[in-house]
Amino acid sequence: MASALGEDGEARWRLTADIHVPGPQEPGLGTLEAAFRKVSLAEPPRPRIREAVRRGALAAVPADTLAERALAAGVIDPGEARTIREAELARARAIAVDAFSPEEYASHRRAPAA
Repeated sequence: MASALGEDGEARWRLTADIHVPGPQEPGLGTLEAAFRKVSLAEPPRPRIREAVRRGALAAVPADTLAERALAAGVIDPGEARTIREAELARARAIAVDAFSPEEYASHRRAPAA
C-alpha cells in the first residue's frame, strides 16, 4: 500500500479519491501534493540522465546543475530541463522549514522555567 501511495498511478488515485487536497499554494498537503505531481512529471527523463552519469558523459556533481548540464550535453530537451527545474523547486518548497537568523532565533527563544 505504501508503495502504491508513493507512485503516481491509478492505485494511488483510487486510494486517495475521497481525500480533500488543498490548492498548490496552501501550506502542508497542498504544497506536498503539488510537489508530488511535478516530481512525477519530471521522472521520465531521469533514467537517461542516470545513464549519462553512469557512462561518464556527465558528472554527478554538482547535483543542482545536473539538468542544465544534461540539456547542454543533449541528454534531455529544453522542456524536460524546465520540468526538472520546476520539480526541484517544488520539492524544495515542500520540505522547507522556517529559517531564522541566529539573532531572530535568540529573540524568540523562551526564558527557561524557574
